[in-house]
Amino acid sequence: ASSMNKNHDGRLWQNLMCLWILFFAKLQQEALLTSLPIVTPYFYGWSPTWNGMFMAFLGILVVGSNLLLSVLVSRYGWKDLYVIKRLQIPIFLACFLLIPLHDVAFHITHMIAGSIILFLVANALESFVMSYFSKIISKKLARGIFNSGFLATEAGTFGRTVGNVLITTFGNSSAFNLLRSLYGTELLGCVLSLILLYQSRNLK
Repeated sequence: ASSMNKNHDGRLWQNLMCLWILFFAKLQQEALLTSLPIVTPYFYGWSPTWNGMFMAFLGILVVGSNLLLSVLVSRYGWKDLYVIKRLQIPIFLACFLLIPLHDVAFHITHMIAGSIILFLVANALESFVMSYFSKIISKKLARGIFNSGFLATEAGTFGRTVGNVLITTFGNSSAFNLLRSLYGTELLGCVLSLILLYQSRNLK
């Protein structure tokens, strides 16, 4: 009975971990794309055209990075959970890069590098989490209405909504405070992701 309970707890943590990371990845993507047209004109004088070109550039990079990651996974036989854990590191790095250290200026290389890393990794995370989630979800749920696809879609939709709420909430202050509040909050989300990953590992 103890073994069955432990296995049930492990599955529960794994499901929560997957839904949280899917929610958090969409939140990060939405918050990034919504904040860029707000902060880049303030810091660098970017026009809507420049913002649109940068966002298009991010979209193009996603295709290439996902292809490269797929090749690496196929070549080295990495498991979904292994990749999910390793991708938490660049997420942390991106959030740090996107937090201005002082009120004088925010270097454009930090913004560009942080935005590229965050957007690419958040997109990559989705595919691996979806793959892992489809394998661990209970057979009963997999056959019902609340299957992995439905739950993942709802988690992503909720993530986009919360991302816009955060922009609305923090956007009333200066561009510096917007970035600090937004990505400071996302750093806390990264910590929660690590906690869920740790719990799911220990309760398998």
